[in-house]
Amino acid sequence: MFQWPFLPLYIVPFLLFSRDTIAFNIDVNLSVSLKGMNQSFFGMSFALFEQRIFVGAPGYSNGLGSVLSCDLPSFSSQDDNSINCDPIDSDVLPKFEASNLGASMKRIGSSIYVCAPLLKRERFHSIQANMGSCFKAENSGIVPYFTLKSSTSRLWKSRNFDGWRTASIMGTSLSSTSFGELVIGLPLARSQDFSWDTERVTGSIGMVGDFGRKNFMLPKPDSVVWSNPSHATEDDPGGRDLTGISIDRGQFFIGSKDDYVVGAPKANKLKGRVYICKSCFDVTTSRIKDIDRAKLILEGEQIGSRFGQAVIAIDLDGNSYHDIVVGAPLYSHDENNYDSGQVYIYRTDGSFLSHHFEKMTSIVLQRNIVSNGQFGATLGNLGDIDGDGFQDFVVGAPFEKEGEGAVYLYRGNPDFQIKDFSQKITPTSLNLLTMAGFGYSFSNTADVDGNGTPDFVVGAIHSDLAVLLRTKKVARIFPKSAFKGDKLIEPSSNTFILSLCAILDQKAVTSYKINIVIPPNDERIEYPVRSPKFLFISPSQTEACDYINITSKVPNFGVNEETMTEIPQPLKLRANLQWEIYEENINPMSETILSPESRKNELNVAYNVELKSVCHNRACHCQLESWSTSIIDYIVGESPILNLEFHLENKGSEPAFNIIISLEADSPELKLTEGMSRHCQIMTSETNEFECNLGLLKPGIIQDYTVSFDVSSPEKYIRNDFQFRLRVHPTCSKPPVPNRREIDVQVIYKYGINLSHHVKEPDLDYEENSVRSFSQVFMIKNTGPSPLEGNMVFEIGVPISPLLDNLKTELKFDNTQITCRSKQIGSLQVPENEEFVTIDGSKRVACDTEDVCLKYFCHLHSGAPPGTQNLFLGLVFDIDSSKRDHTESYQIISFLSVPGLEKSVLASTNFDSLHRAQIKYLYEFVLPLVGGLVLGVILLIILFCILWKTGAFSKMRIYKNKLKEMEEETAMFVGSPYPTSSD
Repeated sequence: MFQWPFLPLYIVPFLLFSRDTIAFNIDVNLSVSLKGMNQSFFGMSFALFEQRIFVGAPGYSNGLGSVLSCDLPSFSSQDDNSINCDPIDSDVLPKFEASNLGASMKRIGSSIYVCAPLLKRERFHSIQANMGSCFKAENSGIVPYFTLKSSTSRLWKSRNFDGWRTASIMGTSLSSTSFGELVIGLPLARSQDFSWDTERVTGSIGMVGDFGRKNFMLPKPDSVVWSNPSHATEDDPGGRDLTGISIDRGQFFIGSKDDYVVGAPKANKLKGRVYICKSCFDVTTSRIKDIDRAKLILEGEQIGSRFGQAVIAIDLDGNSYHDIVVGAPLYSHDENNYDSGQVYIYRTDGSFLSHHFEKMTSIVLQRNIVSNGQFGATLGNLGDIDGDGFQDFVVGAPFEKEGEGAVYLYRGNPDFQIKDFSQKITPTSLNLLTMAGFGYSFSNTADVDGNGTPDFVVGAIHSDLAVLLRTKKVARIFPKSAFKGDKLIEPSSNTFILSLCAILDQKAVTSYKINIVIPPNDERIEYPVRSPKFLFISPSQTEACDYINITSKVPNFGVNEETMTEIPQPLKLRANLQWEIYEENINPMSETILSPESRKNELNVAYNVELKSVCHNRACHCQLESWSTSIIDYIVGESPILNLEFHLENKGSEPAFNIIISLEADSPELKLTEGMSRHCQIMTSETNEFECNLGLLKPGIIQDYTVSFDVSSPEKYIRNDFQFRLRVHPTCSKPPVPNRREIDVQVIYKYGINLSHHVKEPDLDYEENSVRSFSQVFMIKNTGPSPLEGNMVFEIGVPISPLLDNLKTELKFDNTQITCRSKQIGSLQVPENEEFVTIDGSKRVACDTEDVCLKYFCHLHSGAPPGTQNLFLGLVFDIDSSKRDHTESYQIISFLSVPGLEKSVLASTNFDSLHRAQIKYLYEFVLPLVGGLVLGVILLIILFCILWKTGAFSKMRIYKNKLKEMEEETAMFVGSPYPTSSD
């Protein structure tokens, strides 16, 4: 007898239409296990209702199969978890045929369909073919629904199968149309021109309809992508694509509803394929072209991976189009991780890619890779199990951890970020240590415990067990709490009342307690006389409010209209709210948990209250008119400050508060002076935008304003003309006049050039065979306040003479503002200068006498600051190298000339021989000294004679005698007694 455990993998109905779990809210502590008959593959398929579970056991009674009905308890307490399962009468099945009833099961509305894929063997070309049958399951028993006949039967002949020869193993997978008809997988369906030796068995899907009498429809072979027969090859001797081993319905195209995603895990030389069948059962569908056929295929990437063994269509991102999830359970990551499995997700949105599936890229789900885990062997569509508005799904890895099994839960989201699982459940986490094959199948979802959230069942067929997983109710807190009350108050009232409301974005699913803290945030407010500490929101509510009494800490909240200089700032209130679930006498059977993305803390819920002022609102009845000079002359370097002056007049009837001006300049970066930083700030340095707060301007008042910029150092100088653009932004009801004012800044350079010289040793002497170094210094002075606007070219000339060692001539400068090119020899006329006259008897040594000059071509660079630039010309006088007379005097003359300015200056140094120097010393020092002494003696003699003649000496003798007599009389008086009163 053929036994189910040895059936090929493609016969096993790998869950298609499950509605399963979510993620964080699966409560493993509330799980309930269901035990079936030994070796019955109990839990291969399910149909879950709110009060009952139908379970397929296809291996029961040596493969005959069975369906069990399990009544669910009320789950009113944690101990109320016993479940009894009883087989449903199945007398319709032959008693000795392995039909595998219960291999697949589908709930459509209130109806349950269950299939026996191996029922009814019929001969075809001397081969016994298992045709398969489907039934309806009811509490009273199993009743026939549809059975395939062989090609020789009347039913087969009476129906138009449009090119299909036969179809067997019916019911390994089940789905439904949008109208509730049953869609059946036919993985061994054969085309009409099938040849056992040369062509492949493609497989297909079929639909059973109830149109007054039962009808069976197969899509036309030439209208679906998978029905193109191809020859069998040595790489694939089995010749079976197994198209239809997995099916699910979805919407992938605009305006289409009944599209199907169909798995073919052995197609394309065992790499596997998934086909998209658009309007599969539409009788008007025409032949599909080969070029369009390729656009409706998702290709597997690894031989033998069983890509397409499980498929589901599910809208993961909420865009109303179904995305495609595909399992490849035998995918091997490497030689050490064989059959670890992989799951791919393809996103659709009705756009271009939705018609070109071959161009889609997939997301690969992440998890710990486990060898032989067969991750992706089963997939389950859970719907929106956590209530976040996005559908979720579950992936089975039934052979993970040495066959124990595991399931992974993934949550949909609008960003399609679905790589990581949100919850993993294993038999260990369920305290079921002896379970095997956990995750082999999934049920649809239903709320079995009445807590408002769906639950589901997971099968573990190798231990004949199933586990009911129950979910907790999920609360999502995305609050938008707020203050409510007046936005404008009269300051003189010194008090007002607000409401603070804790507000949800949707009706509460449970009760919440909101803890409230109102921190001090405004020194004008007394915090507060009365404020709520807690608020409570009950189910079905969206908000809860309580009032707050606000009082003034200072009179009139600090508003004094007589002294105010600006519009009062609004009163600022802040509140911090902390949300938590508040369930008294919580029943663990109906406990509510918060979703991980919930926002439990609301910080700084803000509310501003305006204070009425003299203007009664923040737009006073004022109007500003501005004016200023249109041109500013800026002399570079003359002043450390550049002032922009303008004037404002308030022609309105109310004050203008908080006058803001914005100032933009298209110059290089400007710097405000330190004093301006109290009122102005730079907004962007790239465009030189400034903003200044000018404060208050009362009605009828004209006020002058100045904005100052620091131009005190050369790096802050402005080099080029530019423009200021001034805008006024008052808090007035009327716009300013004009709205924008432009002020041009003209940059002016003011400087002068003065040339002078300094000779350190103006007169020198020499001896024969002497060599003497000397220096001449030229000075270029910028006499203006501005730096030099451009380069100034000048020349320095030194005579070429045997008296000078020109090879040792050297030119130096004391800063980097001057550069000179290497010296050149050429003729140059010495500029005329009346200041220098050749000394009598000396010989002039200059460029004009020798007709050649040693010339330096120099630049005083642009930007040279005011002041003096010194050039040191070092020369060497060498009389020994000359054939000239050693008794002569020589005058050495160099010059500096500025051709562009027609200015020049000469520097001269005189050299005398020792003989001439001595004579010069005699004439210039000794003779004047002797003459002076003689003249002094003569003057003294003349003075003596004059004094003698006038009797000056006799008068001096008489004066001397008179003094002596006065001294004697004084001495006598001191020695006598004082006179008495009687005398």
